[in-house]
Amino acid sequence: MSKKNIIKNYCRKRRGKNTRITIPFNLLCTECKYTLPKSKKIYVNRILSEETYLSVPIYLFEFPCYNCGKNIVFKTDPKAGDYKPFLNCKIVNNICENESFDKKINKSNLSIEELKEKVKKYFEKK
Repeated sequence: MSKKNIIKNYCRKRRGKNTRITIPFNLLCTECKYTLPKSKKIYVNRILSEETYLSVPIYLFEFPCYNCGKNIVFKTDPKAGDYKPFLNCKIVNNICENESFDKKINKSNLSIEELKEKVKKYFEKK
């Protein structure tokens, strides 16, 4: 399904309002793997979607990738009070946090008893 068909199926009107926003999270372009940093101010095309959540309208924000030129689209999520990637993008924050958490777990191969002994020795020194 092409981008035009997706926008046509999900939106009330094609041409939205040009708005300046800051990107709420680190975005990764799925086409060229370019990372857009959090808090970067950009001009986006704000499009009103046909979807609603408890009569709250859902907006789509579309802008071109600075590296490859493909349109990146993310949308509002009133249920969670956040934004969700919609087309040609991924959120980078969640991936990095999970990887760093896994690395920390693999480094500590000590058993519970060994940890208790280390804590006892530490407090005995004081």
